Amino acid sequence: LVTGDDGVIYVGIEDDFGKLEPDGKGQLCFHSLFDSTQQNQIYDLYDSTEQDQISDITFWKTYFDEGKVYFCSWYGIFVFDPSLNDISIIETPETGYFSFIVDHRLYNLDWANGLMLFNGDSFENIPGGDFFHEMLITGLEPFDERNLLVGTMDHGIYLFNTQNGTVDESFVDQ
Repeated sequence: LVTGDDGVIYVGIEDDFGKLEPDGKGQLCFHSLFDSTQQNQIYDLYDSTEQDQISDITFWKTYFDEGKVYFCSWYGIFVFDPSLNDISIIETPETGYFSFIVDHRLYNLDWANGLMLFNGDSFENIPGGDFFHEMLITGLEPFDERNLLVGTMDHGIYLFNTQNGTVDESFVDQ
């Protein structure tokens, strides 16, 4: 969950995403923003055999960036613009996993290709990003103006230079 600049708490959960708003008694209640139309749009991105494998859509990460809310699943990223009350969908790579927003840039871990960057239309390979293929990235944080701190599930922590694509594997002694 994330609190937007608008003061609203946004939540991504299994099979749904939405916001917490007070009811008539002042108790916070979940109000869904996800509907069957958007779920069908996700299914339309995949062929019929892949659709059968999508039993549920879990929204693993939620971000608020530049006035928009990003509800991130493995099957797509739903972008909610509260000012327009509009939702758009960003298609994730075929073997995409977690998505991250760092310094207003949207990244996706693709199992086959590694760390990828959204260019406004689609995710593209970035120099050095292939180092992270078949690694489960669990955290991505800014380190300084050139480097990201990359945390993985089983392979440790790395320093990744986004300008030249170099990876410092000895950044943290294991």
